[in-house]
Amino acid sequence: LIPGKPKQGLDYTHLQLDSLNLSVDSIVNQGSYFEMNLLKGSFKERCGLKAEALKGKVLMDSASIHLHQFALKTPFSRVDLDADVDWASLDTKGSGLMNVALDASFDKKDLLTAIGDNLAKEINPLYPDVPLVAKVHIDGNMRETHVRDTQIQLEGVLNVQADGSVYQALDDDKRAGTIKMNALVGNVNPVMKLLNLNDYTIPRGTAAAGTIRMTDKR
Repeated sequence: LIPGKPKQGLDYTHLQLDSLNLSVDSIVNQGSYFEMNLLKGSFKERCGLKAEALKGKVLMDSASIHLHQFALKTPFSRVDLDADVDWASLDTKGSGLMNVALDASFDKKDLLTAIGDNLAKEINPLYPDVPLVAKVHIDGNMRETHVRDTQIQLEGVLNVQADGSVYQALDDDKRAGTIKMNALVGNVNPVMKLLNLNDYTIPRGTAAAGTIRMTDKR
């Protein structure tokens, strides 16, 4: 356990689950290998988030982790995830590989619950009453990361699509890459206020397409 008082909202270093219910049809635990087929589950987290449905298959050993058809639903949001991740893909050498596909919809209620009451009180009047939709596909490793068919949408506010590659993503000096982006802007005034950018105005219906290039500092 990490000492100290939990932060407001969802604190990943102080997770606390109660009302935990799990239905599993098989578990294998052999040395460093672990496998579980979760048929259904539910729980409540200390911050107030509630998972009313949880399922998926988990396989993990000393070299990798695999999440297949992992699905989580709250009363308002959903997360669907498939991931195959070699642990080695997460370090700077990038010797392993990862393939992660996320399809999620985060409702305003859950987002505000996750960030905690103090910040939520400031954000609530400005944040639109629409879900944040994320479709993300990432493969490769930290040495060479590929972003494919990625879309972030806040309906009526912003729609961003991105594809590209980033090299040496964790190294501030060596990071390089190219990301192609398309963006369509709706009513972003509340978001601009949220970011304290009241002096700037982006007209509704503004569309932009372009390429972001990153070059290393060497």
